[in-house]
Amino acid sequence: MRVFEVIGALVLFAVVLLIDAVLVLFFNTFVWPYFWPTTAFLILTVVCAIVIWFPEFGYSIWMLRVVGLLLIFVGQSYVVDSFQLAVRQPNVLTIAHLIGITGMVVMLMINYVNQIRPRNNIVPPPPPANLPVVAAVVPTYGEPYEVLERTVASIKRLDYPLDRLCIVISDDGHRDEIRAMAERFQVHYNPGPKKDAKAGNLNSALAFLEEVCPQASLVLTQDADEVVHPSLLKQLVGYFNNPKIAFVQTPKEVVVPKGDPFGTRDRMFYDNMQVGRNGGGAAFACGSGVVWRIDAVQSIGGFSTWNIV
Repeated sequence: MRVFEVIGALVLFAVVLLIDAVLVLFFNTFVWPYFWPTTAFLILTVVCAIVIWFPEFGYSIWMLRVVGLLLIFVGQSYVVDSFQLAVRQPNVLTIAHLIGITGMVVMLMINYVNQIRPRNNIVPPPPPANLPVVAAVVPTYGEPYEVLERTVASIKRLDYPLDRLCIVISDDGHRDEIRAMAERFQVHYNPGPKKDAKAGNLNSALAFLEEVCPQASLVLTQDADEVVHPSLLKQLVGYFNNPKIAFVQTPKEVVVPKGDPFGTRDRMFYDNMQVGRNGGGAAFACGSGVVWRIDAVQSIGGFSTWNIV
């Protein structure tokens, strides 16, 4: 059965590729009379008006799929035109232009594939009757005392049984005031290794957990400058009923000045890009606000230390 599925997928891919080639070669937008720029701007204006008047269409996955296909088609048409120009007038500029445009269109196609089947897990599965023991690790190096204090206080307020929660401040700064903070909050203090940046700190914390909390099966990693919602663990542990789940990344919300013009809240990434990647099984962890299955992390040798993040 698997062989027939592969053959069917290959045949479908070949048919789509053939249709795409015919459309791009014979219906290239650059050979449509009067398409650019008047007709194109008219189409864009109509689409924008529909999105403004009927915003539900703008948020529809089918709007993304249709508009994405149109963008890919226009991009491919531009690549063909750039290729023809490079053949007619080969020089450094035309060849560089062809390489650049081709790369942009390839990235557009990859992003389209990543977004066509979004899956937004906004309704968490119920937590198991027997709640797992969870460790919460806050790696820190030189964050201000007040910032770290707010983070640890938010973890202490988690709606989770205290006998099933083990909190660790893992301090690469080896600061006496942070050790005193851990004592005041009655949480564990781990002097970090001062090497391999955050990943090295987290690996040190995993080894420390084997001593102070060996029964923990999950670990929450939380940056020192981010607070957590009290319901975070109750909403996440149910996902780990599925033995194939290695980690769960939560969305983040950033407090910014009203009317922030720079998109600092990062909603495009967490509300769209991650959701699209999740649909393809390709969502990735962002380091903080993540619950990991400890066995899964240990099975790959711990947190990767090949770069600083």
